[in-house]
Amino acid sequence: MNLSLRSPAPAPDLSEARTPAGFSLVELLVSMGIFALVVVMIAGMAARTQDVTSRVTGQVYQFKEARSAFEAITQKLSQATLQTYWDYEYATSGGRQIPLRYVPQSELRFVTGQAPELLSEATAPPSHAVFFTAPLGFSNDDEYREFSGLLNAWGYYLEFSDGSRFQPPFVSEFGSTWQPRHRFRLIEYRQPSEELSIYRQPPGSNEWFSNREPLFCRVVAENIIAMVIQPLESRADVERRNQTFGGNATVTSIAPNYSYDSANPSLPPSSRHQLPPLVRVTLVALDEGAAARLEDGATQPVLVEPGWFTNAANYESDLAQLEQSLRDQRLGYRVFSSTVALRAAKWTPRGG
Repeated sequence: MNLSLRSPAPAPDLSEARTPAGFSLVELLVSMGIFALVVVMIAGMAARTQDVTSRVTGQVYQFKEARSAFEAITQKLSQATLQTYWDYEYATSGGRQIPLRYVPQSELRFVTGQAPELLSEATAPPSHAVFFTAPLGFSNDDEYREFSGLLNAWGYYLEFSDGSRFQPPFVSEFGSTWQPRHRFRLIEYRQPSEELSIYRQPPGSNEWFSNREPLFCRVVAENIIAMVIQPLESRADVERRNQTFGGNATVTSIAPNYSYDSANPSLPPSSRHQLPPLVRVTLVALDEGAAARLEDGATQPVLVEPGWFTNAANYESDLAQLEQSLRDQRLGYRVFSSTVALRAAKWTPRGG
């Protein structure tokens, strides 16, 4: 029997197993630097996202009023009517009325043109105005409000003022707490059915809208610096007119200087007392920040040159010049434009 003695195995060094692994100071500093950089990048991205969101939201809010006004104009303008009927046109000869021809007739009107001329106000902004009659059913009398088809005189124009005449009476009770702001404002003129005066005016008179009582006017949008109303013919009508009567008419020939009056005696008899088939409506609106920067008391800023929007053939170039001018001045703006078909129009090309 062979016995051998073995020495016991050495005991493990438990001190090393109990020593936890750790980071050096350099590693900690590097990790904290990277973490701080990531936090800064995330904060910057969040700030930029919030800024873009706020700016877009602000722009939408800024032009919400202008967009609503634009939709109101196009919707109401499309309902314009003249209630045209046919009757004889007479000539006086030897003290007698002799019928000449059977032509359209109407006591109602559709008028558009340069605002300073139509409003007889030299200080009016160099823009356009439009006045028409439509069955909009507006009345201040409770007895008539259920009749939605009542006839009204309606219109739109711009003015530059502090807006005080449109403030309700109770505002004056606050004294200095209300500060007037000089702004361009789009005004809606609406004559109630019970006050309709066009039938009481001489033919061709503008008194039915020239006497714009404050009670009949209201602000529908601020910071509208330009409104362009452009009567147009359809391309099909223009082609038919040129083929039938000759010439080189264009869609703007119906109102070459933007002015149109349905009762204008210079219109051919077949086109008199008729609505234009199409009307292009354009609004140019500033944002409130731009309007505030331009405010200089009662001094009206010149944003639309007097020569712009006076020749219908130059509409595109005039609008481009206006937009470039606003960009050069770093003014925030928005253009709203659409062509409206007048439902009651039964246009006969000139010369027919």
